[in-house]
Amino acid sequence: TKMDQEELVDVIVEGLRESNVLDDLHRAHELDELDIERIWPLHQLVTASDQCDHSAKMPLDPLNRCLLSKINCTDENNWFDIRKRYQQALEKFLLATTMKDCSILLSIRRESSLADSEKHSDDKWSGMEYRIECKGRVYSVLISIIDLDIKSESKLSKYYKLDQDIVHHYSETHGLHK
Repeated sequence: TKMDQEELVDVIVEGLRESNVLDDLHRAHELDELDIERIWPLHQLVTASDQCDHSAKMPLDPLNRCLLSKINCTDENNWFDIRKRYQQALEKFLLATTMKDCSILLSIRRESSLADSEKHSDDKWSGMEYRIECKGRVYSVLISIIDLDIKSESKLSKYYKLDQDIVHHYSETHGLHK
């Protein structure tokens, strides 16, 4: 397209703004209400409870009561409700994690004129392309989100360990006061 770096950045930023893709990703990230620091111990609690007699009440320590409260449960809820609410929280976490790991691709095509860009308005991509005017030139920007393979519950321990490694490294490097 023979664009200088500043023009390229302007077209990318404007294309992302017009598409609202970053707002959509942000909303998906907000689905993770618990973060791995709560999902992992909750997962362990639910997994351990799967092995218990569900007709008997399970004794809970204050930490586990707090975890249950994060999914709007108490130790008075039946096992089915606890499992259902945990599953909902887990699905939100995994979707948010998927969206945190996705990739955004932009395809930029310089049009010779605004009239030229309108010629493409009836092709199969027209509903997904954004027309960006920058420095007197018109660009068609096609935005795609890829790498949307849903994350697996089996990787929760890996996510938790990574999170703990990051916290440990940060505290070793910068101290906890920051």
